[in-house]
Amino acid sequence: MKSPRFRGPGRDARFTPQLAGLLGAVLLAGCGGSSSNNSDGTTPPPATTASRSGLVIDGPIRGATVCLDLDGDGQCGASEPASAATDASGRYEIAGLTEAQLASGAAFVAVVPAGAIDADRPDIPIATAFTLKAPAGKGEVISPITTLVQLGVAQGLTLAQAETAVAAQLGVPATSLYRNYVAEPSAEGSATLAAVASSSIVPALQSGEPLEVAPATAGANRYQVGDFAFTDPQNWSLRYLVTDGQPGPDGRLRYRDRREQWIGGVATPEADLFAEDPPVFRLTADGVIQCGPTVVNTTGSGSPYQSDYCGDSQLTRRTTESVAGQAVADVIRRIQTSGGNTLGNLDPALVGSAVMPAGATVIHRTARTIDYAVRYRPADGSLAMPITALPSNFPGPVNGTVGGLNSVSLGTQAPTTAGGENRRPRAAFGADGTAYYYLCDLVDGASTNCVEAGTGTWQARPRHGTATIEFTNLPAANNDRVFVEVDGQTYYGYRIRPQATEIPASRLDHLAFGAVATALGITAPAP
Repeated sequence: MKSPRFRGPGRDARFTPQLAGLLGAVLLAGCGGSSSNNSDGTTPPPATTASRSGLVIDGPIRGATVCLDLDGDGQCGASEPASAATDASGRYEIAGLTEAQLASGAAFVAVVPAGAIDADRPDIPIATAFTLKAPAGKGEVISPITTLVQLGVAQGLTLAQAETAVAAQLGVPATSLYRNYVAEPSAEGSATLAAVASSSIVPALQSGEPLEVAPATAGANRYQVGDFAFTDPQNWSLRYLVTDGQPGPDGRLRYRDRREQWIGGVATPEADLFAEDPPVFRLTADGVIQCGPTVVNTTGSGSPYQSDYCGDSQLTRRTTESVAGQAVADVIRRIQTSGGNTLGNLDPALVGSAVMPAGATVIHRTARTIDYAVRYRPADGSLAMPITALPSNFPGPVNGTVGGLNSVSLGTQAPTTAGGENRRPRAAFGADGTAYYYLCDLVDGASTNCVEAGTGTWQARPRHGTATIEFTNLPAANNDRVFVEVDGQTYYGYRIRPQATEIPASRLDHLAFGAVATALGITAPAP
């Protein structure tokens, strides 16, 4: 704790008899006078000046204790000013702070014990304790996101550098980092913040898995192996993700999905390796696209980080393992038994006694897709009308028998019983934005035996500049129906519903794969 500094009089002050008397009294007290003591001879405590309050969230957390981390050890010591347990809304208050404590530059620490309650999961007490943090002066909201910012500060970045790095890492505006994203779910970046907080940062804090704030820096081209299958030097395939190592103005790296395949010693045209049958188009920030080797995607650095792939958004945690000097065959075996095998059934014996070169690494990652781009397949058909005509052509609620003339298809559902008929959900449009749903049997392509299946809402909105109609509270299905208008035609589009599934992968970097390729007698792509 720094000693308070004494300040002399301003340059406009004047030495007066009154001031002389005051100075004399001060000097007398300093030489044994009792004016600074209590009547019982004890010294009074320093004057308290203020309190600090705010919220602790993943969802709002009840039962956490917040302190000012005066000694910088990342914990709440017995002598450090602390709050009572947070209430049901996650609110805390640290009272009785002195001027010196407020000026200390101490970070905030929130200790979340086992048994605390996250309002997002109120019926399941938190099983494993963890600690959240926020930078000095930023305690209004203490969250997994502010914890990542404080980690950047602890790694040696300035606060501004840490904020910029975390924003680029997560693909969100820097202005959102201290937001109560629970209370503002529709604000820009809130959905990503909520997802990364609960699915990536908190699990890492609970398990001890390392987190990292890593500003993207310029470097040489490099790649990671997504999948590799090998039969012999004339027959093999490779998918790899390559970055040019040049951060954009947003602080994020750009990368492309590249693929190779050799059959009987003849290379397959790369475009053929991306072909989808039937063709699928996606609505992205770069327009309506089909995935291919020329599509440029963005990714953050560090762990966890957010990346985009053909309009889909992923959250990923990763660790990097140095394998320099290790036997290539041993590295292959470990990857194949890691649960994230990217090397197929490659026989480790084929690489002989080859050794990994200096700098070779394996990237162990776990990824989850949190948002999917709107897609449409022209082969699924279209309606010969602009999207604005749908509500007037299919008004709801339907009076009478529901069918193809007075309602619109929402896709196909599997039968409710084995061997039964497929189901066909349908919708009609209320003028007030209500969507009326019906569920029908699908017999010989026709909707029959339709029954009411609840209501939701419909909304016409542009998505990346393309007109769409989207729905809420749709009847259960694998995907959500979205109508998409392109060149005056309204297509039956869809969005895949995000799942909680995390997919592991252990990827060789370009140096490690170069050693594998050389040992197998094939040519690795240039980084």
